[in-house]
Amino acid sequence: MEKDPHRSQPARRAATFSKARPDELLQDVLRLGPAPNRSRETFVTVVNVVLVGAVIALLRPEPAVMAALVGIIAVVTAIRWAVGSRKWDRR
Repeated sequence: MEKDPHRSQPARRAATFSKARPDELLQDVLRLGPAPNRSRETFVTVVNVVLVGAVIALLRPEPAVMAALVGIIAVVTAIRWAVGSRKWDRR
């Protein structure tokens, strides 16, 4: 009887921010859903704030556009954090 190669190894827990590879962190930033743990989601939030700040500084949009952009990012971040918190608390 052959072993299933996918079941031969135990499930790997997601690495914390300090142990995550750069490609994993990039995937966290680009992913629509939350990162696997709080430290990596905090990293995603910081990257988003820096990117939005850079876009605002470079483009200098109207205040209404700026407020809308910041509001959208805040809502997306809050939703990601809320969904992630439920998952993180179960571990």
